[in-house]
Amino acid sequence: MATSSSDSNLPSFNVLQEALLLMFKTFPGQSFTNLEIEKFVVQELGISDDAQKIPREKSRTELQYRLAWARTKAKGAGLIVRDGTKSWKSSP
Repeated sequence: MATSSSDSNLPSFNVLQEALLLMFKTFPGQSFTNLEIEKFVVQELGISDDAQKIPREKSRTELQYRLAWARTKAKGAGLIVRDGTKSWKSSP
């Protein structure tokens, strides 16, 4: 999908990844769902309601899409691991 001008209101994958890693550093040893991560990142970065609602595909928003990639990159770097369905925790 092409990036629209409204997508520029959203942080990059790297900024999103930094915010989600901050969550794991702030609450060490805890597991978090995708929704909990999204809520933390939105609050931490002050993402507007309008930016949160930018559609991507199917039932996903652009923010959810970018957060999924941020989690994937963090997992690939060995920083987080899956802890069940749609749940994540810091790597041991």
